[in-house]
Amino acid sequence: METPLISVIVPVYNAQEYLAECIESILVQTLTAFELILVDDASTDKTSSICRDYASGDSRIKFIQLEKNEGQANARNVGLDAAVGRRICFVDSDDCIHPQALRRMSDVMDSSGVLMVAAEAINATSVEFKPFESDRVAYDVIGFEKAMKLFFYQKKKYWASVCSKLYDCSLFDDSLRFHKGLYYEDLEIFPHLMRRAGHIASFNDVIYFYRVNPGSFINTWSDKRLDVLHVTALMEDDVRRHFPHILPAAADRRFSANFNIFILASAAGRKDVAQSCWKVIKHYRRRCLADSSARMKNKMGALLSYLGQGCVLFVARLLNLH
Repeated sequence: METPLISVIVPVYNAQEYLAECIESILVQTLTAFELILVDDASTDKTSSICRDYASGDSRIKFIQLEKNEGQANARNVGLDAAVGRRICFVDSDDCIHPQALRRMSDVMDSSGVLMVAAEAINATSVEFKPFESDRVAYDVIGFEKAMKLFFYQKKKYWASVCSKLYDCSLFDDSLRFHKGLYYEDLEIFPHLMRRAGHIASFNDVIYFYRVNPGSFINTWSDKRLDVLHVTALMEDDVRRHFPHILPAAADRRFSANFNIFILASAAGRKDVAQSCWKVIKHYRRRCLADSSARMKNKMGALLSYLGQGCVLFVARLLNLH
């Protein structure tokens, strides 16, 4: 087998329900010069059997089975250590990608000369792949500071996920890996990747389809959710030191994290966490309302906060935000 152009890394854990669809969407890519690295994080269901069956039938697949469950960040790092492609792509095990995803992202990287490409992703419970109207891809290239600003404001294509993107392998040298044990590893690593890339190319084609699982980590309460408060505080401090002109964007992201955790912690009966978040909300709400670029969702939350915690929680229950 030739050295692959792209290493597609898929961390898997108890993913038997959607894993086959995920793998199939990768195997039918129109760009065939890739390797697929499946890293099983010590699953307890049929995930490992599914991975093994696919690996036995396709030489492009590497299957790595971990003996101990250590989380998605570690599984991604294992995949990175095993990767030999010049470019890296991440796909989550309950998601799938368009058959032309790797081709279009790679074409943009070739044409633009950048080290990082971001494409569009949408939430989809079922996927119908449609061919794109043109083989040519229209894209924009921006500097990393503007990209970081869009990332903090949670704009499309710059959402806090390493998925729906393509990276030159040089961005992941020995000094940059996902923070093991951290449950917002995407959020933590993404600014580092953008800064290393220098410039990012983005395009509007929808090439990534993700599922919102009601039982997933991001939709249920766990004390591990508190990692987001730590990460957004660190990001704001880093921006304050190095890029003070985009500090309002970092502050908006921190406000957003604390507002979300305030609602979840209140519903889970974690009054200590909720009150800590409420202090941050009160500290940032005025600047959020004054920031013309802040998310409308954050502005509404900031405005509601002046009516008190009870009002915020009532509206959250009404809109089923917990």
